[in-house]
Amino acid sequence: MLVPGFNPGPYTGAGNNTYVISGETPTLVDAATVEAAHLRALADALAPTRITQVLVTHAHSDHADGCDPIAERWPAAVFRKMPWPEPDRLQSVECVPVADGDRIPAGDGTLLAVHTPGHASDHLCFLDEATGTLFSADLVVPGSSVVIPASRGGS
Repeated sequence: MLVPGFNPGPYTGAGNNTYVISGETPTLVDAATVEAAHLRALADALAPTRITQVLVTHAHSDHADGCDPIAERWPAAVFRKMPWPEPDRLQSVECVPVADGDRIPAGDGTLLAVHTPGHASDHLCFLDEATGTLFSADLVVPGSSVVIPASRGGS
């Protein structure tokens, strides 16, 4: 289920999308920002369940700044992402490291972590091989090209 990040802007278009994968292991793909509207929409989408884990696609603020408020609201949630030490220090949540090729239980299935550097050195996509669904984060941007900021890890 798509839950908007409520953070429109020149680089985010209408705003980031986050995704709730319901099932045995309720999972959120991306944390978005600290926008209160995102947290309310997330709580509404989850009711009455909880988040078990958050898969952070990369350390850019529009994908990771929501980690702290999400951790406050759902303290049992486990956060997972590919390490990028310097930017990761901006978040207070501890993340379990994810590497290319890792298989992560999510919902009622498994997601394959696919390392897709370019936009950011730690950028991951998550592939549900059973359905062919790819959670692409900033690998794909509708109507535009992805920004590759050298100053923020792009190459």
